[in-house]
Amino acid sequence: MGVQGLSTPYIRDKVNSTNNDVRALAEHNDDLTIAFDMSYFMMKAIHSTPSISSKFHCVPKLPLPELTDKVIHIIKCYFQNGMKKAILVFDGLTPPLEENHAHSKRYANNEQHRMRLSELYAKEQFATELEEKSAIAEVRKLQRALCSIRRDMVYDVITRARQTFGDSVRCVGSCFEADHQLAALFRQGIVNYVATIDSNLICLGSN
Repeated sequence: MGVQGLSTPYIRDKVNSTNNDVRALAEHNDDLTIAFDMSYFMMKAIHSTPSISSKFHCVPKLPLPELTDKVIHIIKCYFQNGMKKAILVFDGLTPPLEENHAHSKRYANNEQHRMRLSELYAKEQFATELEEKSAIAEVRKLQRALCSIRRDMVYDVITRARQTFGDSVRCVGSCFEADHQLAALFRQGIVNYVATIDSNLICLGSN
């Protein structure tokens, strides 16, 4: 999960301690390879698009092509600006220690959120237009908070990435969270940089 505010949503060059765009990095790396923390990019797409978070909660479950489109577009921008290869790293299971502490604390309010969302869904009339607008805003906020990454969403992103980028992309599923997998790819020289906002990667020695 990292330390809030320590990192940025850009690729960090730890040597110069500055944020660099992809073109600048490509000038110094002929075969620029970047590993992507896919949980971040997928959740960013969900949180930035109300229609995706709303559709996520439909019953029965619906595919989310808008999410896939946004994620693939982001990766395509990296290729257009000089990246040669990409490794997409997806989270696996929650580590046991984190499941008992940080993970459980992070999602402790989910049941309350679900109950409140059900209450708002069930409400048929509002006293004023202002109350209705307030309820709609609250519904959207709760929907975003309760979104998570489903297996079908991961499958759709992987399938489209392979169709779009071919051999230039590789997809990796971590045993647990992606942090250590991403750091291992960097330390072994398989990738030049890691794209993430998770400050844990800095502590683990990644660029």
